[in-house]
Amino acid sequence: MGSMVMFGIQFLAIPKRFWELNFADPFTKELGFLMPLLGISILSSVYMMQGCYDKSYPVAAIMTFATYFLGPYTAKKTFKTNPAHALPEVLMPVLAGLAVAAYDF
Repeated sequence: MGSMVMFGIQFLAIPKRFWELNFADPFTKELGFLMPLLGISILSSVYMMQGCYDKSYPVAAIMTFATYFLGPYTAKKTFKTNPAHALPEVLMPVLAGLAVAAYDF
């Protein structure tokens, strides 16, 4: 969940810099409006999953996979990405895989 916290902080605190590191397309005022809201959502989700681990673990694993698919994977198909964008493209599926591997079925 630490990586999700870092994404949330970046979306909230440095949205333009985060965008420019990852994408070649220009940063727009719409992105400037939406990215901090997404940062709050990401951080809120991580916070809410801190309580009951047996219930929050599957939610965190599903959230990680959904974030990967709707985030880095979809972004790679939609935008011109920069080399820095390769990190979440690799990190997110690895984290989702580790979450599944570590879960006690």
